[in-house]
Amino acid sequence: MKLQPPQLAQRFFSWYCRNHLHDSILGDLDERFYLDLQKHSPRKAKIRYWLGVFSFISRFTLKRDRKTSYQNPHAMLMLKSNLIGSLRFLNRNKGFAFINILGLTIGMTSFLLILFFVNHELSFDNFHQNREHVFRVNFAFEDNSGNKSTLVNSPPAFAPGIRGKFPEMTRVSQMRYAMNCLLANGELSFYEDHGYYADSVFLEILKFDFSSGSPSTALDEPNSIVITKEMAKKYFGHTNAVGSTLLLNNGIPLKVTGIMSTIPTNSHLNFDFLISFPTYVVPDGYASDLTSWDWLGFHTYVELENQTDPIHFQEKLEQLFRDIHPEDDHPMQPIVQNLSDIYLGSSDMTDDVASHMRTGSRLNIYSLMAIAVLILIIAAFNFSNLSNAISVNRSKGTGIRKVIGAQRRTIMWQLLTETMVITLSCLVLAYGLSILLFPKIAWLMEWDLALSFTKVVSTLPIMTITAMLIGLSAGLYPALLLSRFNIIKSLKQELKIGSRNPFQFKNMLMLLQFSISIGLISATFVLTQQINYLRNRATGFDKDNVVVIKMLPEDMSRYFKVYKEQLMQYSAVRGISRSDRSVGEAWPFSGILRTDEGPEHGKMIFFNLTDHDYFKTMGIDVLDGRTFSQQNRRDSTDAVVINRKAATFLDLDNPVGQQVHFFDLEGPRTIIGVVENFNYTSLHQDIGPVAMVLPFIDLEYMYVRFADSNPTDNIHLLETTWEQISSGAPMESRFLDDNLNQLYKSEERLSYLIRFFSGLSIFLASLGLYGIVAFMINNRIKEFGIRKVLGASALSLHLLFVKQYVYQVLIAMTLVAPILHYYLNRWLQAFAYRIVIEWWVYPLSTLLLLVIALMTVIYQTIKAARENPSGILRSE
Repeated sequence: MKLQPPQLAQRFFSWYCRNHLHDSILGDLDERFYLDLQKHSPRKAKIRYWLGVFSFISRFTLKRDRKTSYQNPHAMLMLKSNLIGSLRFLNRNKGFAFINILGLTIGMTSFLLILFFVNHELSFDNFHQNREHVFRVNFAFEDNSGNKSTLVNSPPAFAPGIRGKFPEMTRVSQMRYAMNCLLANGELSFYEDHGYYADSVFLEILKFDFSSGSPSTALDEPNSIVITKEMAKKYFGHTNAVGSTLLLNNGIPLKVTGIMSTIPTNSHLNFDFLISFPTYVVPDGYASDLTSWDWLGFHTYVELENQTDPIHFQEKLEQLFRDIHPEDDHPMQPIVQNLSDIYLGSSDMTDDVASHMRTGSRLNIYSLMAIAVLILIIAAFNFSNLSNAISVNRSKGTGIRKVIGAQRRTIMWQLLTETMVITLSCLVLAYGLSILLFPKIAWLMEWDLALSFTKVVSTLPIMTITAMLIGLSAGLYPALLLSRFNIIKSLKQELKIGSRNPFQFKNMLMLLQFSISIGLISATFVLTQQINYLRNRATGFDKDNVVVIKMLPEDMSRYFKVYKEQLMQYSAVRGISRSDRSVGEAWPFSGILRTDEGPEHGKMIFFNLTDHDYFKTMGIDVLDGRTFSQQNRRDSTDAVVINRKAATFLDLDNPVGQQVHFFDLEGPRTIIGVVENFNYTSLHQDIGPVAMVLPFIDLEYMYVRFADSNPTDNIHLLETTWEQISSGAPMESRFLDDNLNQLYKSEERLSYLIRFFSGLSIFLASLGLYGIVAFMINNRIKEFGIRKVLGASALSLHLLFVKQYVYQVLIAMTLVAPILHYYLNRWLQAFAYRIVIEWWVYPLSTLLLLVIALMTVIYQTIKAARENPSGILRSE
C-alpha cells in the first residue's frame, strides 16, 4: 500500500493557509514527502513533512479574519464564466445531459399536476371568510341493537327549535334538497336536480357572490328563486333576469330575485338555484311534517361566535335532544362539523335525500400525494446519480482551474451553480408542460376545476425550494470532492466517485427507485382487480339492459299506466316497474318492530316504495312466500316484503306470515315474502336489512327492461313513445349499469392515475438506469477490451453489469412487499366486498420490472461487447 502524507498535518495546513496559496504549497510539500521516502524511513519523512508545514507559517500565509468581508469586483464575470463552462460541459455530454433534464422535467411535471389537484381538494369552502365559525349539524342515531349510522341531515323542527336558545349561536339556517323540480319558461322546460329550498338566513351564513339582486333579501318572500348566471342564460338567453318568472312543476310561479355568479368548484354545496324555504310543501302521503324532530331530511348550518368551543356547543345540543326524548335510551346525537372539514370529512356519512353535495376522500388525497412525492424522488435520484457519475469527466478541467489559481470555494460555487441552473430550468419547463397538459388531464379524469394564475403562483414557493434542494443534493457531493481533490490526480483523471460496495449511496438510491416502481406496479394490479371485481360481482339483481327513467311524481301518476301499456306492446320490452328510490343511491330508513316484542326492541331498517312488478323487472329472486299482487288489494296497506338479511336482523326463522310495525303507519303489516339479498347501494357498504312496501306517495323512478342491449334503438323507442302520450313533458333516462358504474368513479380515477404513474416510474427508473449503465460502460470500456482479449465471453460481459441489478430488484421486492401489503389491505377495508391480494402480485410486479431493467442494461452491454477490442485498446 502506497504511503500517504500525514492527513492531520494536511488538515492543519489547510486550516491556516490562505486559499490562493494552499494548493501550490501543499503540492510542493507532498512532492518533497515522496522524495524523502526514497532517502529516509517513513517515520522520518513524516517528521520532515510536519516541520515543513510549520515552516510555512508566516503573516503572508495566514488566513485573514474570517469575519472580514471581501467583495469580489468580478463576481458577475465569474458567474458568467461558470455558466459558459457549464454549458460547454453539457454540450460535450449531450446524451447524459438530455437524460438528466428529461427525467427531472417529467418528474417535476407529474408532481405539479397532482399538486394542482390536491391543492384544489384541500381548498374546499376556503372562499368563505367566516369558515372557521360556520358548522353543519349532522345527526347520528343508534337503534336498540347497537347499529349506528351518521347522516348529514337534520330534522325540520331542529333549526326553528334552537333559534335564539343559545347565546353563542349567532345564526342558524336550514335547507331542503329540491329533489323533484321541473322548471319552465314558456315552452322551454328542463328537469333540474341541483337546487335547494333555503331560508332567508342561508345567504347571510354562506356568502356567495351575486351579479344582481340583494343576497340579504333575495329569499325573504315565498315563491322566490335565486339562480346562477349560467342558468339565467339557459332559460332567458341573458343574465339580466331579475324580476322574470320561472314555473315550478307546472304550477308554482317563482320570481327571480337574484342572479349568482358561478358557484366555485371548491364548494361542497353544488347547486344552480335556491328557492325560498316557505315555498316548500311536504308532499301528500308523507308520514311526517315540518314540526317533526325525527324526520332526517333537511340540512342545518349554524354560525357561532368567536372563541366558541364547538364541542361544548355540541354537548348542549345533545342535552336538548335528551330533554325532548327523555324516554329514549338512544336519542339522536347531533354532530357539529366545521365547514372546512365537510368535503373531506363526510365520506363515511349518508345523505338521506341523495342530494348533489360534493364529497372527497382523504385516502385518495394521501394516495395521490404519496405517488407525486415518489415520482419526484425517483426523478431526483436519477438526477443526483447521473450528476455524480458524469462529474468524473470534469476532474481534469477542475485540476487545470486549480493550477491557474482557482480557489476551492470558486470551484464549489461553479459546480453548485450548474446543478442549480439545470434544476431551475427543469422547473420552468415543468410549469410550461403542466399548464399545457392539465386541462386535458382534468377532462380525462373528470376533475371539476380550472387552472388559474393564482393557483399556479401559489405553488411557486414549495416548488422553488424543492428544485433548489434537488440541485443542492445533486451538486454538493461532487463539488466537495472535486474541490478538495489533489491537483496531480485531477490532471491524471484518477478521480473515482464511490466504489463497488453494494452499500454505496448510489446503489442505495437505485434500490429505493426499484422499490417504488415495484410498489406502484403492485398497487396498479390490486386496484385494477378490485375495480373489475366491483363491476362484475353479482349484485343480487340483473342490471343489464335496464333503463331508468326519472320524471315528476305528478307526471308518473298521470302517465305511467298508459306509458307502460304502450311500451309492453313491443317485443323488445320485457318488464316495467317503478319505485321511490333507485338502486345505487342512498335509501331512507325507518323503525321496525316485531309485534311480539316490546318497544325497547325496536330497530332501524332501510326501505323503498315499489310497485307490484318491481322484483320481476329487476330480476330479484324470491326465496319464500310471494311478492305484491294486484289481485290482493290489502297488500297496499297490510303487506311488506323483506330481504334475507332483514329476516336474520329481526331474528325470524320463518318470517312469512309474521307481523311487524313499520314506518309508524297505523296497524301492523304482514311479511308476505322474503327475497334474496341484493346490493341496493354501493359495494362500499355491506348489504343491510331492507323492507319494501307498496307506495303511499307518488313515485319518480321508472324501470324498463329490454330483451337485448341495443342502446340507440331502446332509447329511441322510449322517447318516441313518450312524445306520443305526454304532450311535450320532459323525461330523463339513463342506463342502470352506467349509473352504478358512477359509484366507483373515484376508485376508477385513482386506478387510472396509479396505472399511469407506475408506467411513468418505470420509464424514469429505466431512463436513469440507462444513463448510469451507459456512463459506467463508457468509463470501463478499456476493461471490456482487456477481458475480450483474455477470452471473456459475451455472456460473462453481460453478467458483469446485469447481476448487481438483479440482486437489487429482488432485494427491493423483499423490502417493499410487507409494507405495501399492509397499506393495500387498509385501502381495501373501505369496501364491504373486496378481493384477497394474491401472493403472485408482488413476484409478478418484480418480474415485470426486472425484464424492463434487464432490457435496458443488456442493450448497452451488447453494444459494448460487439466493439473490436483492438480498436478499444488502441484508442485508450
